[in-house]
Amino acid sequence: MAIEHLYTILCEYLIQASDGKISAVGMFHNIQTPKLPATRDSMGVVVAFRGDEGDAYDIALEGPEGLHRPIYDGIVTSSAVRHEHEQATNVFAAVMHPAVFDKEGVYRVVLRSGTHEVHTYTFGVFQGAGAREEQRDG
Repeated sequence: MAIEHLYTILCEYLIQASDGKISAVGMFHNIQTPKLPATRDSMGVVVAFRGDEGDAYDIALEGPEGLHRPIYDGIVTSSAVRHEHEQATNVFAAVMHPAVFDKEGVYRVVLRSGTHEVHTYTFGVFQGAGAREEQRDG
């Protein structure tokens, strides 16, 4: 089986419990900033996927003007399935400290296997007034 993307989440923080569960706190889809460059103290990235043991993958942040910032690369490992109906999943979770965005534009978290682009998660970074002001005026 080729690598199959399940979901991608961007958030403020990631918390991992003692049982291994990951909580995403402060999920978002776009970054609105009063000035550029935009610097976030932290940004959590979660990418869940599944594949066959030994499949290579890499995850990168891409953006305007050819920005390519590798986040992680690895090899799919088998996960211990403990129940006949349990679905095997590989979950990659990382926090970028700090996350810096120099320009407005569309950014992407890209999951690749070899040269094949498995999935792209897009989000916007833009300069503007706060969300509350936009809601009052709009």
